[in-house]
Amino acid sequence: MTKKKPEKKIVKKKSPNIKTPAKKIVKKKPPARKALEKKVAEYKLPEYKIPEIKIAGKKVSQKEINELINTRIRDLAELDPHKTIQSSADLARANLVAAKLLHAALVNARMIGADLSRARLIGANLSGADLSGAELVGANLSGANLSKTNLSKAGLTFAYMIGTDLRGANLTGAYLSEANLSGAKYDEETIWPEGFDPTTTGAVLAPL
Repeated sequence: MTKKKPEKKIVKKKSPNIKTPAKKIVKKKPPARKALEKKVAEYKLPEYKIPEIKIAGKKVSQKEINELINTRIRDLAELDPHKTIQSSADLARANLVAAKLLHAALVNARMIGADLSRARLIGANLSGADLSGAELVGANLSGANLSKTNLSKAGLTFAYMIGTDLRGANLTGAYLSEANLSGAKYDEETIWPEGFDPTTTGAVLAPL
């Protein structure tokens, strides 16, 4: 009998436990200050500039306008409420686009053909002023006093006239498309554009 050779045991060699080296997190250094400032400057928004204002062809600053028409609330508070506020302001054909005229005293002011588009005239006193042919597109006249004001052929498209006093105002031929007249006061002496019905706009009949 032939002896069987013993079977060789196959021993699997264990693979060496090699650890993968961790990746080093390299923090990026911030760019140099000058380079950073240059990058910021590229995205810097332009500074806001006061709209150009002209009176009789002469450029004037917003400060000069404020002094001319007495816009300061402090000055208005000192006025005697029993006295009629008078204004000698002549702003005919003035460029007052987006001007800040909050609580301005503009009684009897001459503002024929002035451009007051997007101007803020909240609480302004424009009683008796002549705004015939003036451009007031998108202007905010909320709470303003426009009693006995001449607004004939004035452009009031998209104007805000919430609570505005329009008693005795002349709006002959005025453009009131999309104007907000909620709570605006008018009386029998108010002259509206031909075919215009104030009752459909939220305006209120409020006789003196």
